[in-house]
Amino acid sequence: MSAKLLKNSYCYLVGPIEYADNCFDWRVTITESVRQIGIKCFDPNRDHFVNQLTESQEDRDKLKEQRESGDWKSISKYMKGVISRDLRMVDLSTFIIGKIDPEVPTFGTIHEIVIASLQNKPILIYTDDKKKFPLWLAGLINMDLVFESWGEIVEYLMKINSGE
Repeated sequence: MSAKLLKNSYCYLVGPIEYADNCFDWRVTITESVRQIGIKCFDPNRDHFVNQLTESQEDRDKLKEQRESGDWKSISKYMKGVISRDLRMVDLSTFIIGKIDPEVPTFGTIHEIVIASLQNKPILIYTDDKKKFPLWLAGLINMDLVFESWGEIVEYLMKINSGE
């Protein structure tokens, strides 16, 4: 019987949303993959808390309109709620799983990684090409935990879960 060391642990899924072509699929896939290990995922695209702020595509479109018109007060108020919610998920997580694409601006992801790093949480990252990995992040993240496939991340977690 395996050790099940990660059963009932929580991970937060960090990665680009605002400028991403698709911010949903990888999160759904990794959530389903780690659920078999007993890991629970916080996904910023899903509801996790009672009466939480929910970020819909309609909300994102409205924010872009507000940015165009210069309504920074409304944007700031809304985004403070998003930041508070997302950083709470970092706080509650045992570890972080993320996606970094150096070609995609991802300011929230960097903030979340910095907070997780300050909390000494393990940070597992997927990137297409490690040779293009941002140098600054290499100082925050254990590069042994940066992978070039989602399967490698799941396999790594399965080994930890079993006690290997």
